[in-house]
Amino acid sequence: MTTGQPALRRRTRTRAIGRAFGGPRGGGRSRLLIVFAGVLFALLVLGGGVAGGMGLYAMQRYDEIAAGVVPPEQLIAQLPRGGARIYDRNGVLLYEFVDDLAGLRRPVPLSEISPWLIKATISTEDASFETNNGLNTRGLVRAAMENLTPIRGNFLEGSGGSSITQQLAKNVYIPRAERAERSPERKLKETVIALELTKRYTKDQILEWYLNSIPYGGIYTGIQAAAEGYFGKDAKDLTLAEAAVLAGIPQSPAAYAPLQGRLTPGDDVSLTPGSPTKVRQLEVLQLMLDHGAISQEQADAAVRVAIEFRPNRFEIEAAHFVLGRVATEIRERFGEQALFRDGLEVTTTLDLELQHEAERILDEKITEFGEPAALFNGAAIVLDPLTGQLLTYVGSRDYFRDDILGRNDNIIGQNSPGSTLKPFTFMTAFTEGWGTGTGILDTPLSLIDFATGEAYVPRDPIQGFLGPITAASALGNSLNITAVKAIEFAGVERTRQMLMQVGFTTLDNPLGYGPSLTVGGVDVTLQDQAIGYSVLANNGVMRGQDMVTAQPEPGERTLEPVALLKVVDADGDTLYQFDQPVERRVVPAEFPYLVTSILSDGRNQCITYGVCYALSLPDGRPSAAKTGTSEPFEDSRAIGETWTMGYTPNLVAGVWSGNSDNSPINGITSTSVSLRTWRELMAAAIERLELAPTPFERPPGVVEREVCWPSGRLPTEHCPSLHRYTSLFAASVLPRDPESAPELYDSWWQTVRIDTRSGLLAAATAPATFVREEVRLVFPRDEVAKWGGLAAWAEKAGVGALLAPIEAPPGTALLVQITSPAASTTVQGRVIVTGRAMSDQLVSFAVEWGRGAAPTQWIRVQESTRGVLNGPLGVWDTSVVPDGEYTLRVVLQDTERGTAYYQVPLTVMNGEAAAPSLDQPYIALTRPTNNQVVSGTVTVTGTAGATALLETTIEVGAGIAPTDWQLIGRTTSQIVDGVIATWDTAGIPDGVYTLRVVVRDQALGSAQSTIVVSVRNAR
Repeated sequence: MTTGQPALRRRTRTRAIGRAFGGPRGGGRSRLLIVFAGVLFALLVLGGGVAGGMGLYAMQRYDEIAAGVVPPEQLIAQLPRGGARIYDRNGVLLYEFVDDLAGLRRPVPLSEISPWLIKATISTEDASFETNNGLNTRGLVRAAMENLTPIRGNFLEGSGGSSITQQLAKNVYIPRAERAERSPERKLKETVIALELTKRYTKDQILEWYLNSIPYGGIYTGIQAAAEGYFGKDAKDLTLAEAAVLAGIPQSPAAYAPLQGRLTPGDDVSLTPGSPTKVRQLEVLQLMLDHGAISQEQADAAVRVAIEFRPNRFEIEAAHFVLGRVATEIRERFGEQALFRDGLEVTTTLDLELQHEAERILDEKITEFGEPAALFNGAAIVLDPLTGQLLTYVGSRDYFRDDILGRNDNIIGQNSPGSTLKPFTFMTAFTEGWGTGTGILDTPLSLIDFATGEAYVPRDPIQGFLGPITAASALGNSLNITAVKAIEFAGVERTRQMLMQVGFTTLDNPLGYGPSLTVGGVDVTLQDQAIGYSVLANNGVMRGQDMVTAQPEPGERTLEPVALLKVVDADGDTLYQFDQPVERRVVPAEFPYLVTSILSDGRNQCITYGVCYALSLPDGRPSAAKTGTSEPFEDSRAIGETWTMGYTPNLVAGVWSGNSDNSPINGITSTSVSLRTWRELMAAAIERLELAPTPFERPPGVVEREVCWPSGRLPTEHCPSLHRYTSLFAASVLPRDPESAPELYDSWWQTVRIDTRSGLLAAATAPATFVREEVRLVFPRDEVAKWGGLAAWAEKAGVGALLAPIEAPPGTALLVQITSPAASTTVQGRVIVTGRAMSDQLVSFAVEWGRGAAPTQWIRVQESTRGVLNGPLGVWDTSVVPDGEYTLRVVLQDTERGTAYYQVPLTVMNGEAAAPSLDQPYIALTRPTNNQVVSGTVTVTGTAGATALLETTIEVGAGIAPTDWQLIGRTTSQIVDGVIATWDTAGIPDGVYTLRVVVRDQALGSAQSTIVVSVRNAR
């Protein structure tokens, strides 16, 4: 024996082998009854010296009990029918619930149990098992004496004396409620049954039943379960050292069972010297040595073996689904004990092959993309929206990994949803009159969240601000500022009610919610998300079953996903069968469809995701998806979790990725893990279920209406026809007229009074001569006040000249002014025009004249790109025009203020000395017309000419007031109702363009005419 090795010493046979009566120690009158029963049973069995009334009573009582004992086979047949067996939808076993009698129904044959375990069990529990009559008579006598006399100071505290057969009798024949009783009556029954078992069955059969029915601690009942659970091997392969460990457990599983739930399955853990389990192993080996079951050499060798536990995963598939949802529903439908006692055969909705694919994909994406960012867990769910059936249910990356809190079910756990609630915010806005083309201003926003009382400044996932953007583009690109403005329009409470309508059950904060609700300011479950998105997939219909697993609160959904297809009892009778889903319309069809039309259009994803169709499925079939990223960590760019929710008309899937302990994640987006997982999971499900591509069905209540750009509201008479496009609406909420819902009609195009001299808004005191009314673009002042990009946006959009100007501050200098000639004077010959034409953003200025007090066409006589502060602006030779009334003006182009001009009425009187008059240049365009939408090759037709024609040019510039022009045609011939030029629009971006035709006369100057068109080429 080596130093430090525990020594096995032979012990006297007076050492305890087992307690005769089992169970907890008692006291008082019950202890006296136990002592009496022990003595009575011992005397009865030994037979010798039995005399008097006690012997006769014992014999009579034995006969009474024996007469009422039914055959053991019948009792075993009447035992509870066993634990429920849970299958996937295709009949593949997921799990079998086990109770304490499971070994009796499906025993491991004695031949498949290690001989070491058999010897260890007999030596420890009942050394005389092979020869006794079913009772451990020596133990009974000893127990009686120990309980009757104060041996070693333990009066009434002696040991028990149950044999293996008695223990089996107790477990099988004594009702569970009576097993803990320590009464003579219960012990007498147990004794009689043990005797009967011994008469009817072989010792091998009794031992086989016993080893398959006793508890070995924790969840392990029966020797096969214990061998697999502790050592990862079959019962037949147990070594002597391992058998000694297991055989010692049944006496007190709570004290002697190893592991005690401290370890992670899969770890190798050595048996610690001095631990209760190790001490008990040595006791068992000593008992085996005492009873001659092993030699001293074998005992010493077993002591030297370093026991390593390999706690094994218990055999289960889809653990969160089976142990959570399925188990809960079975209990609710059939009672608390149905899982363990009724022998149920349960077919679920789960597709195990698809479940395995979901588990593989999730683990693969977390390993590759999540772990480098400190993201270690995830969950995935697949739902059939047409039936409400759960097809996959991956509650965590790995149920058995304690380091990631794998047992947490993240499908029903609450987490911050990020942007995945935005579709329901916009759907609520649609019920209030918005359409997919409604415009929202993506501009700086700061507000007070009344739920927290703190300032809330939403930020977009992109840098900068976009200005006007449609609801479709705002939602598709997941912009936060516009989502907050959407919920402010729709109403936070109304949005909360909508979320509850479609299935969300966690919106119960008594303090209420603020606008941050739409960007993830609430905790929700992945299951609720899947239900809500199934409502979108079903155009407003929720399908499933009436709630079984929980009692809904008032206002909450009353349906839940379907998990069970069929439940059959042990006799083959069907207790439950799913036939048709319960169907409830929770939202009118047109509103979910409007959301789907946005989420399924990849052109709405180009800004944030950097590429269009970023959320589409690999095969390009119709699908809709929304990602979400929570950012719950203040003053940090760390995130909490990412999501992707999406659907086709016949499939819904959702993915959550994050950490169950809420630890932060860095350097990751929703596209890293959750989107990749979602796309592959959807593709796998489509292939597995053989789903054909199916378009989303547009309900009849969805209509197209013309709206005004850029507000996206219904147009008024002020909205230029050029600035209109179509939007989808729910017909049921469209207003009859502007008076009934003014907020739904455009108010951004307004008639404003402009001072022609400054290009700014005219003051009330401005002379009428210098005031003109124009329709200009007026943005809501409070929404653009802190946005410094309005002018740049307008310039890029080609409407810089159409922005409404600001009011002129006091002392603002005029951009343009004519100081000579004075208004209403008579002029002749060469007229020198003097005055001012100056601005900081000058493009050019020109001197022009026209016939009459209100000319319809102007002739340009001089043009310059250099400003004049106070001096000559140009010369007008009046000798070439007929005498009469004229108007002279100076026109200035400014990049910020647009067009400004100053004009004066004049009379030309050259008299008889005047030269013969010439006809002024003339332009009349017939095609295209102003504000026309064009595409492809555009033919410009009309009339253009002059008396002394030099040339006619045709130019095009981007926007309404271009500063750069491109020549597209030139001619020196007169054109009358003919083709002036052709313009190929195929190679230019869609948008607004201005066509300018200029006719130059040798004597009079030049005339020009412009039209604005919109290029929309089909891409």
